[in-house]
Amino acid sequence: MAPQLTIASPVIAEGVGLHTGEKCAIRIRPANEPHGVRFLVGEGRITIPANTQSVGQWKRQIALVADSGSVGMVEHLLAALAGMGILHAVIEVSGPEVPALDGSALPFVELIEQAGTRALGEPAPRRKIPSPIVVENGQARLSAHPADRYTISVTVQFPDVGEQKLSLEMTPEAFKKEVAPARTFGFAEEAGAILASGLAAGASLENVILVDRGEYSAPLRFPDELVRHKMLDLIGDLSLAGMPFDAHIEALRPGHRINVQLASAMASALAAKPEEALGHG
Repeated sequence: MAPQLTIASPVIAEGVGLHTGEKCAIRIRPANEPHGVRFLVGEGRITIPANTQSVGQWKRQIALVADSGSVGMVEHLLAALAGMGILHAVIEVSGPEVPALDGSALPFVELIEQAGTRALGEPAPRRKIPSPIVVENGQARLSAHPADRYTISVTVQFPDVGEQKLSLEMTPEAFKKEVAPARTFGFAEEAGAILASGLAAGASLENVILVDRGEYSAPLRFPDELVRHKMLDLIGDLSLAGMPFDAHIEALRPGHRINVQLASAMASALAAKPEEALGHG
């Protein structure tokens, strides 16, 4: 059995929204009961649970919607919460999206460490994937396999960059050191089309690495920072399965849409056979 964690005290982050360019702020506060991660948005404080059923947008970001409320760019914050083992939290949002900060999950990890953690409710087992799950979309292929630990293997391939691979066992220590610092990136040849689509209005060299014919706009934090950021996004997206799990995740060319497809399939599998999915961790 593992403790169910929430944060111990409220913390605040403020900054610009990556896609809207608007001022945004969040207040992460402790949950009072075990209900997962919930966002509170709008003047009426509409509640949006962080699960696959709330996903309303997956083009270059994850946006969650409920009733007339929405919040964009949740994936880096969700990755930080999941990576650091926080299962339950309330995030009050001011503005249309979660602030981009430096484009990574590290500022959110530092906020979580500042807040501290506490146990909430009774210890609970982690669930296990009962049988392999595979989803495909074009050249992208993601799979989840039964395992006693949460491990992830990611492969990406980009023009002028080549192939990058990374495999990790997902622990809070590994997430903080190896994944959280990896920043959002974009390719120079795509920038015009992205801006024309109404996205990335708040993007700058302060929160995005620009890749131009294999050259980078800033010194990299890791030689393979691109695959590490893709792993970061995947961790955040898979947390939308809505429960802690153990599995070996294999991802070839992951992206938000297919990540959510896998998270949804995993949530269905775990809910359908809960007696087979209970672990002992």
